Amino acid sequence: MEVMTERINRAELTTKEMLSKYDESAKSAVNIETVVGHLMEELGVGGFMGVQDIRPSMKIAIAFKGTNADKRDYIGEVADCVDKNIYVTLEENISDILTQKEKHTLCQLRIVVDNVLYSWDDIEISHAQNGRYKLTVETNPQVFNRRKYPRMPLSNSCSIKIKGNDISYHGRMVNISANGFAFASRESLFSNIKGQDVVLDITDFDLLKGRSVEGCIIRTSNNGGEYIIGCRMPQDNAILKEYISKNYSE
Repeated sequence: MEVMTERINRAELTTKEMLSKYDESAKSAVNIETVVGHLMEELGVGGFMGVQDIRPSMKIAIAFKGTNADKRDYIGEVADCVDKNIYVTLEENISDILTQKEKHTLCQLRIVVDNVLYSWDDIEISHAQNGRYKLTVETNPQVFNRRKYPRMPLSNSCSIKIKGNDISYHGRMVNISANGFAFASRESLFSNIKGQDVVLDITDFDLLKGRSVEGCIIRTSNNGGEYIIGCRMPQDNAILKEYISKNYSE
């Protein structure tokens, strides 16, 4: 009887020890998940985290603090990146803005990578050679998920051009939002052109009044020989935002 009692006590101690280790493992798993979550918030998808990850041709937007006239986005792309200095070209000349401000002009810099928005505040911007502008980045960005607008289903036909090429391809729209869209096409060209810029003309979509929409391909999936191509726009479209908010909800 004493032997049985001793074995039962040992088994109970072993069970308590195992439960204690299980609790520790569970707590560790929760802690790891929390840490990884914070890292994802800081680093973004794929670990993009700083100026060393910026590459030429990435689309950018800058905005100035100050007067209402300055609070618009200026769109461009990265031309070169050397150490902490990013050299960019812009679609519009901002020389007047720079000369009106102090020697060290500050702006907000935003770059989209794989549908995630990276934003730096208080970045020094100045003139550089060959019509470029130099931005000096010394900090890590804030990270924001770009899917902040509802996607409205759309089935209109569309014509697609790869930016810089006059060849037009046929497709149909899948959905559209204030900062992105998706279309479908059976053209094999679209099987592997992630990162390319495209220009779409959407048939019978009176809201845009014949204006094209532009986006960068961020993903492509093969749906039984039909390619579904997801794109993000270089900047938010206020007209689409207002229209979708009034006419559609997810």
